Amino acid sequence: MVEWARFGIQVNALGSQYLTQGVIDMNGEGIMTLLRGSTPAGRTAHLDEVVAWGVILAGPLSDYVTGAKIPLDGGNHVGPGIAFRDSPILPETS
Repeated sequence: MVEWARFGIQVNALGSQYLTQGVIDMNGEGIMTLLRGSTPAGRTAHLDEVVAWGVILAGPLSDYVTGAKIPLDGGNHVGPGIAFRDSPILPETS
């Protein structure tokens, strides 16, 4: 992905773990108790929080950002809870 940077093309990823409404729609209200208790932030993401990062990455404020994976997971990737996992669509390269 970083090989595109010399052409002015940034490749970044948003790693949103759970969106509140999507979780409820798929699993019912009961799952929210489990997620609140197992996420350091104590809640799931709101759609506007994920969209805001998309706007930032699509605009000029991120012109120097490339190869970034933004974990929008309430702290799960660094704390106890349901761990953040890299997307299987974008495998790690060495």
